Amino acid sequence: MTITKKQFRLLIVVQFVLIIVGLLVSALVPATFSGELLEQYNYFFEQPISTTTLILGFLMIPFGIWALVNMIALYQFKTYAPKHLLIITILGTVLSLSLEPFGVYPMIGLESSIYTVVAMLAGATLALVYYSNAATFFLPPASDGEVSTADAHHA
Repeated sequence: MTITKKQFRLLIVVQFVLIIVGLLVSALVPATFSGELLEQYNYFFEQPISTTTLILGFLMIPFGIWALVNMIALYQFKTYAPKHLLIITILGTVLSLSLEPFGVYPMIGLESSIYTVVAMLAGATLALVYYSNAATFFLPPASDGEVSTADAHHA
């Protein structure tokens, strides 16, 4: 599969926008909960916070910042970005699975759908940076007049 730099950057921008929309929906939608969903939501937040949950919660802050900074690096085609994306994906999966035993977090279909689409786009991005011509976008520039593989590919 071939992808242009413009298409790749659009993929990154769409992910970023969906993350912001997802966070806004997560913040605003609970005010509209009623009935059983409101009871589940209140029950979830009335539970005492365990030390493990607190530690994992604090780990998510620098992790989220790292992920957003890496999205910018991907947009700018920094050479280190694909490796960081792989590490972020693996650690994000482990952290996400670690939080599962702490209860069910109530959310509406829109919220769940947004986060599912973001996860699928993140997977597509990971696949693209390793298994498509997008990998050439992240090669270091050639030095001493040599033509890099990326330059030769786009010439």
